[in-house]
Amino acid sequence: MIIPEVKAINVNWESWDDSGDAFCVDLDIDIGAKDSTGSDIFKTILSTMYLQNTMDGEELKLGRGLIITNNYNIEKIEKRIEGLIVRCASLTWEDTAKKINLFARWEF
Repeated sequence: MIIPEVKAINVNWESWDDSGDAFCVDLDIDIGAKDSTGSDIFKTILSTMYLQNTMDGEELKLGRGLIITNNYNIEKIEKRIEGLIVRCASLTWEDTAKKINLFARWEF
């Protein structure tokens, strides 16, 4: 059984409005097998009111690779991501990564 774990979380870029309430943070999450040093990159965006403010008349935005949160508390976000990832364990890395890919965009 391949048990995935977060190896690192890196912020690529972030954008905040003047009030500090609306934000968008682009993250790379390095995830690999628990017994391995290697990892693949999964991308996700953290956002709150920023989404609403950037709709620009669009009727629809797709949500895969998107985490919506009211507060930017990286410790809570990391804990939640780790909890999701552990439940993606499978017999092969490819099957594990495909499950993770349902909520974070896999680099492949």
